Amino acid sequence: MNTDRHSFKSDQTDALSLSVYNVGYEKCQGLHSWGSGVRDHYLIHHIISGKGVYKTPQGEYHLSAGDTFLIYPYTVITYTADKNDPWEYYWAGFNGSDAEFILDRAGFTRDCPVISADFGSELKDSLERIYRLSGNRSSDLVKMTGQLYITLGILMERSGSQSRSGSTAKGYVTKAKNYIAHNYTLGIGVENATDFVGVSRATLYRAFMEYEGLSPAQYIT
Repeated sequence: MNTDRHSFKSDQTDALSLSVYNVGYEKCQGLHSWGSGVRDHYLIHHIISGKGVYKTPQGEYHLSAGDTFLIYPYTVITYTADKNDPWEYYWAGFNGSDAEFILDRAGFTRDCPVISADFGSELKDSLERIYRLSGNRSSDLVKMTGQLYITLGILMERSGSQSRSGSTAKGYVTKAKNYIAHNYTLGIGVENATDFVGVSRATLYRAFMEYEGLSPAQYIT
């Protein structure tokens, strides 16, 4: 089986406060892997089918369709497609002075570089538009960057995450659930979740009871 891969790599990456480095789509073969290695830019993968494993210094994440994972610059990582149900994903690589601020507001952290949210086809379609706009003219660069901002805006809106200072109860629950989903195999407890979200145990308890109908401890169990 041949790998189905379509991609574009820009040769202009220093003109704007946010610049697209590369973008594309790939339907991987079983056990297709990248790494271990590092990137010199941020790289988002949005999985549209199949499964795989993403490994970082902070943990190992078993991911599937609907999950979106972020690779941080200069971080040693590995990601591998499942042997029997290999993943298919869209990706976009980028960097710039705006990148860290936006990704933080979207809910990504080094401790939990994964978002699990219902984007429908909106995120996939937006990433595909970046690829369709690809080119090395200055006008192409601006168009690609504009669509990248839209893509990151979708992540911010749909992930249910806000800035740490402005999170709602629902945002606390969403952030805690993402953390628990990708770290429960490490034997985490409620205190780990509250430390990650940045709220008290009582606050997280009230939020979970309101939106999940059970306590954080029950949810972890």
